[in-house]
Amino acid sequence: MTPGVQIPLTAAIAAIAGAPAPVALLDTSVLLDVIRAPERSDSRTIPAALRLLNAATARPRGIWTVVTTLVVEEWSENVDTLVAAALNHIRHVDNKRAPLDAALRFFDPAHAVAPSYESRDLPRHLRALSAALLDQSLVVQLDDALELRALGRHRANRPPSARGRNEVDDCSILEHYLELCRVLKGAAYDPSIIFLSSNKTDYCDSGTALHTDLMPEFQQAQLEFGRELTEVWRYIP
Repeated sequence: MTPGVQIPLTAAIAAIAGAPAPVALLDTSVLLDVIRAPERSDSRTIPAALRLLNAATARPRGIWTVVTTLVVEEWSENVDTLVAAALNHIRHVDNKRAPLDAALRFFDPAHAVAPSYESRDLPRHLRALSAALLDQSLVVQLDDALELRALGRHRANRPPSARGRNEVDDCSILEHYLELCRVLKGAAYDPSIIFLSSNKTDYCDSGTALHTDLMPEFQQAQLEFGRELTEVWRYIP
């Protein structure tokens, strides 16, 4: 099975069942968090992403990562804006550092000014890491029956949807992930399956625990939930 190529849900399930390992179902938010990490003073997400990528590309495989076509579309729609925001943040940090370097030279004429952060091209590296996680994932095509189920979830204002919010795409992503998990666990698939999303507004109560309305579905499907990429660490060496 070639990562990055769109495949039916049934094919993804067959591939995973044929080489059992923990499964990380990725929401768009955790992929984009890699690019947002420096601006958020987040020192944990980048090593978590590298560790996840290494485990997913190892042979034998340490973990499967799965996305849907909607995740790919959302990532493509947002990545350039976030890369530009990361660059602006880095420029802001460089501008704040320059007066300190100038002041230090008054007391230490030999003070060496380090290269600017902008010159090190960090946003390009962040984008490449986020893209690598996406590119090596199984990409699940949208299923008509699950799309109808997602529309019903949205119309009933069930999380991740809510009254006054158009979250049809989030409902679709979740329905495909729940179905994948139900089928695998229904066939006695032993490794853990976790859905990773930092979208606390739609998936969490008070920004911490999984929304109480989602708990029964997750428990029935034996699907675990993580609020950030670092939570995948407990599933990989």
